[in-house]
Amino acid sequence: MKFLSLRTLIIIVFGTFVLASSSQAVPIFSSATISSSFSFTEVLGSSEVSIAFDGTNYWTAIGGSAGGTRLAKYDASGSNLGTYAPGLDFRSLTADGAGDVYARAYNNTSIFIQSSDGVFTTTGVSVGGVSSQPKVILNGDGTEYIAHDTNGTVRRWDLSGNALSSVSLSGYGANSGESGYYQDSAISAAGDYWLTYSEGILSAWDDLGNRVDQTTLLGAGSNFNSHLSQSYANGMFFVMDNDESTWRGYELNLDLVSVPEPSSLLILSLGLLALGLRREKVRLKKSRA
Repeated sequence: MKFLSLRTLIIIVFGTFVLASSSQAVPIFSSATISSSFSFTEVLGSSEVSIAFDGTNYWTAIGGSAGGTRLAKYDASGSNLGTYAPGLDFRSLTADGAGDVYARAYNNTSIFIQSSDGVFTTTGVSVGGVSSQPKVILNGDGTEYIAHDTNGTVRRWDLSGNALSSVSLSGYGANSGESGYYQDSAISAAGDYWLTYSEGILSAWDDLGNRVDQTTLLGAGSNFNSHLSQSYANGMFFVMDNDESTWRGYELNLDLVSVPEPSSLLILSLGLLALGLRREKVRLKKSRA
């Protein structure tokens, strides 16, 4: 097989360098505005903190205290199948690819797992250092726990609870209400992206803390409960309506395919150039022999 000429390799490296130096964010959302495509009635009342989908059923939870009915189960169409009193003051629900549902409770660093309908037990995993209020959820790949731990800082842990890093969201607070409570403690995840929401505007962030895109969710709630409830489940971003009784889902149609960063392409191109230089050196030696 004929190898690329040295001149061609130099052109490739130069072009990739230009791309890496001048790359701009590629739109992530399908449109600048997105309408709701799904809704159903919440049966628990106010203070809805989260919604999760286990592959078959939706689960919703409310906070405010650990006592009384705090959890509800629904089928895929949103019809209620039951309510439960797990004894947790919920702050978040999150589900993995196997359909297991996990929870975080107020002022508790433990990660809980739902062992049977309405029954949560500790996993033995603790995410140390997280504040009392933030949601703790799985990232889009289900390989880490993440939390928006107050006003533009995302904490990361591995699945054993070991701290990985803290990432500052560059420019967080620039959109209306972003620094407000509960916007400053909420986060969702889809694919490679972290999602935050404030007053109708949904933002997508990469894991370096760059805001890579944003869109307007038409008709989305904008009160405290709306910001408290924001979640990503079953391919949709969910927000509680201002009436505090209706979940509204927005199908994002995100581009969830990982695309190599320009820096990665540059490294590959430099490797090709080095190989090309070596082959050229060998060729010159042979021509002199």
